[in-house]
Amino acid sequence: MCRRKTIASFCIIFFCVTVKCYGSAESRRLLVDDVDIQQLVNDVDTLKQTVQGQHNQISSLLSLISAKEAAGAIYTRWGRKDCTGNGTELVYEGFAGGGPFAQDGAAVNYVCLPHDPDFYTGDVSMSPYGHMSTIYGAEYEDNYFGPNMFQKDVPCAVCRATEASSIMMIPGKSQCPWTWKREYFGRLAAGGDDGHGIVAASEYVCVDYSPISLEGGQANQDGKLFVPVKAVCGTLRCPPYKDNAFLTCVVCSK
Repeated sequence: MCRRKTIASFCIIFFCVTVKCYGSAESRRLLVDDVDIQQLVNDVDTLKQTVQGQHNQISSLLSLISAKEAAGAIYTRWGRKDCTGNGTELVYEGFAGGGPFAQDGAAVNYVCLPHDPDFYTGDVSMSPYGHMSTIYGAEYEDNYFGPNMFQKDVPCAVCRATEASSIMMIPGKSQCPWTWKREYFGRLAAGGDDGHGIVAASEYVCVDYSPISLEGGQANQDGKLFVPVKAVCGTLRCPPYKDNAFLTCVVCSK
């Protein structure tokens, strides 16, 4: 019996832990039975939750950083060689061009042609009928866009809004909706549809309110044209629109 007690006492002592007291050489023995196991479990769970919360916050921050770095929206600023600054960068500058205004089936869209084109040496058309499209430079076809702009060549700038992911052009407005940033504003233009020999289709673009022209581009070469756009009442509601009033435009980003 005494032997059994001795063994039990030894087992209890074996499972004890010694806890040092800071600032003292004293020590005391802490029995396992004295430890609050449930409290330790709760503390561990709390630490796990804290670590998981911090991990989620770090992941969210990394996602925001990645999204910020990946953001950016492209637009063309017609009538200028530069971008507006303040959150934009110039991708390249060039001059406006497109399909000729007097040619049926000409390409519709305006393009911003770079000043330093690349060509493939020796390229020829392989069509037995010689089918091909053409591209011309573009001119202001009216002084409406600015003093003495008639027949001068149109510059352009391809810009990147570095903090945006969406770009839109709004015809008939000079201000952007709330929460959208105005990249630039100006006058609405198209390739013409007034019956003066203009048979090619075109699109609507926004010419900067303060346009410039290309140096040395003053000859009347026609090609792709920029002409004003006016409202015509009828199927177009007047008001709010006004008959024969020229339309504004704005390019917005978000």
